[in-house]
Parts: sequence; C-alpha cells; structure tokens
Amino acid sequence: RGINISDWLLHESEDAIRANLYTEQDFHNLRSLGFDAVRLPVDFEAHAGEGPDYVISEYVLECIDKAVNWAENADMYIIIDNHSYLGESFPNDGSGSAISKKVFMQLAQRYKDRSEKVMYELFNEPSESDLSLLLTWSTLQRSLIDIIRSVDKKHTIVVSGFGSSIDNLDDIRNLKDIDRNLLYTFHFYAPTLFTHQGANWNSSPMQYLEG
Repeated sequence: RGINISDWLLHESEDAIRANLYTEQDFHNLRSLGFDAVRLPVDFEAHAGEGPDYVISEYVLECIDKAVNWAENADMYIIIDNHSYLGESFPNDGSGSAISKKVFMQLAQRYKDRSEKVMYELFNEPSESDLSLLLTWSTLQRSLIDIIRSVDKKHTIVVSGFGSSIDNLDDIRNLKDIDRNLLYTFHFYAPTLFTHQGANWNSSPMQYLEG
C-alpha cells in the first residue's frame, strides 16, 4: 500500500523546495495508517547541473537522504522516482538520455549500501505523440538498468512500458532475461472524472470539480 509524496521535490526551482516540509513523524504516521511504501517523485532534470556530469544538487540529495532514512526507520519501502520533464514528455533528445544516465549513476553510488527498502523508478510515464520513440525508450531503459547494476546489484528497479499504460507492459516482458529484480508498474486512471477531480495542470473543466 503506497502513497505519493508529490509536493516536496517535484518543483522546477530549488527555491520552491522546503527542506522541512516533512518530518520523520509524518512517515511514522503514514505507517500507522497502513501504508508500507512511499513514492518520492523528483524532478531530477531541473536539479542536475550542467553537462557532461549533470551533478545533482546536494540540497536535493540531502532531502532524499532524509526521506530514505525516515522510510527505513518506519519500515517502509521508498521509491525514488525520476519524475523529470514533469512526466509530460519522454527525454528523446541527447541531453535527456544523458541526464537520466548520469542521474542513476549518482543515485546508485549514493544508495547502493542502504537497505533493500530503497527502489529506483527509471522514469514517470515515458510518452510522446510520436510512437516511433517506443524503441528509444526500450533501449534507454535497458541502458539505465545496466548503469545501475554496474554499481548496485541489490536494489529493486521499477520499470514501465512506453507511456506507463497496462497495454504496453507486454512489450517489456523480455527485461526479465537481463534482470530478475524488477518491479513492473503501470498507471491506471479510470474513471478519470474521479481520479482527476481538481486537477489544475491543464484546462480541463475537472479542475472545478472537488469532493
């Protein structure tokens, strides 16, 4: 039973991130409510420095460190989610792929010795109107798995089909041939009228529906 903590590190500006927005008690409270996993979306693309190294902001990493510590202390899984580009488009250019690769090398090096409660999610909803990018995502996803495993042999990696729809899970079934410690994810929003009530990130009239 998991819950997203989407309002902490999912900001394009570091100034908008409040280091003390959450406390360890919040994680224990979530655990007491029956949750045993938290998903931590992070806009890594916004908080990586210039290429070619794309060093992640230490301020952001320190926030992630706190979340990892608190989750472990509360006996909860924590999924560090690469929620770059605000989940709206696939990193199909050279820099997007390069950033993703550098990000996961840094994360693997930082958390490789932590408990098995820590997981890495490679990308949130890799999608684009041009479905020819499906092959690009498949190649990049394999590369990211290889990069993580070059440093971290232990932790579970969360993988997804193109667009994160359940229909595309079948396209990545062969990933089990290169790694057995994978968690397959898909996103399901039906009925949208309920799941997207109050959504304010587009012009949908559902932003006016609440409760």
